[in-house]
Amino acid sequence: MARDGQQRKNEVRERARIRREQERKRARQRKILTYSGVIAAVVAVIAVIVIVGVVNKSSDKNVRATASDQIVNAIKNVQPANLDAVGVGSIQAGFQPVSNQPALVSGGKPEVLYIGAEFCPFCAGERWSLAIALSRFGTLTGLETTRSATDDGNIATLTFLNAKYTSDYLTFTPVEAEDRQRKDLQKLTDDQQKLVSALLPKGLSFPFIDFGNKYMLNGGQFDPTSSLSGMSAEQIATAMSNPSTDAGKAIMGSANVMTAAICKLTNNQPANVCSSTAVTAAQSALASAGNTSSSSS
Repeated sequence: MARDGQQRKNEVRERARIRREQERKRARQRKILTYSGVIAAVVAVIAVIVIVGVVNKSSDKNVRATASDQIVNAIKNVQPANLDAVGVGSIQAGFQPVSNQPALVSGGKPEVLYIGAEFCPFCAGERWSLAIALSRFGTLTGLETTRSATDDGNIATLTFLNAKYTSDYLTFTPVEAEDRQRKDLQKLTDDQQKLVSALLPKGLSFPFIDFGNKYMLNGGQFDPTSSLSGMSAEQIATAMSNPSTDAGKAIMGSANVMTAAICKLTNNQPANVCSSTAVTAAQSALASAGNTSSSSS
């Protein structure tokens, strides 16, 4: 009987030991599951952050694309009547005269030198105007679209990075110095750097446009963040030739003054462009050259 009692006690202790071991095992499993869940959640969050970052970085870099036929045709086919209706439009700043410099010539023709950057919002606005003005004297090809930096207006625009220009009247030399991420893109030649140093002793700001060393524009003629913000390139291409839109008043007004500056280089050729009502009206903006540009970036 004593042995049976001891055996029962041993059995009770063994069952208790087994229960304790099972409980410790379940506790360890709960901890493992908890830690695993936490680790999985952390990994998932990191993965989402990385994926979003990669997507955003990729989308930020890959906004440059070939300009659509709609955009190219809109630039080439702005109606003279609409340009005349706008005159100088809503531009806020004038050109500056260039003095004590030899004529800027390339290939035996007057040269228009553009230096800008893809991140720059004021470049974003002026490219539309410059493309229209240049198209009145020749043919632009290789145009692409992009946007200014996401933290600098995100303005839909053109880029002259791979643009080519043919004209019987002038030469166009574009330089896109930095990309949308403010990284170096195209370098200035030694001669271009010397010219910039001579004309801009306080340093280069974007955009800088030299019209044959007769006039220069350093900054924007209008504020694109108020007239172009929130629009796609296609929407701008549609609105910019409408005299009743903010985009049209800004872009065509700037284009008319640029056209007037180019006419000064080409001896007012072609006559149908340089004698137009819009260009004649823009002469007053050139006559008041010397005003400080309203903005630059």
